Amino acid sequence: MRLQPLLALVFLALPLTAVHASTITYNEAVYGSLQGAVDAARPGDTLTLPEGLYEGPVTVDKPLTIIGSGEGTRLVTSGSLSVLTIRSSSVRVNHVLFLVGNTGLAVEGSDHATVEDCIFVENAVGIDIAGGSGHVIRGCCVA
Repeated sequence: MRLQPLLALVFLALPLTAVHASTITYNEAVYGSLQGAVDAARPGDTLTLPEGLYEGPVTVDKPLTIIGSGEGTRLVTSGSLSVLTIRSSSVRVNHVLFLVGNTGLAVEGSDHATVEDCIFVENAVGIDIAGGSGHVIRGCCVA
């Protein structure tokens, strides 16, 4: 009998964590830059990127999903920097083209990064994973 109130409390608390996650569509007028949108997002949010050219470098330091619209969503940086750096566990990046960076995408000491259906063009290194575990790289290519 005592287990039932505890289970009820657990089930009531679960939806509270899901309520906070939302989907944000990037808008330059609102966020100023892709890094600004990443910084404004809450852990667990999904950031969708319309077609366009986005200037990096960008650092993701919280659990976040970034979804582009394919080849039309291009992240670019110059010099010796990574275009996108992941420094948090449970980050997903889908349908983005990484263009002209030393490293397209760097994962630094975090777990469970997922990179799907991304394209890497003119990067010295496409994806660089330094530590962590449970990463998934699927459907990506170098063009």
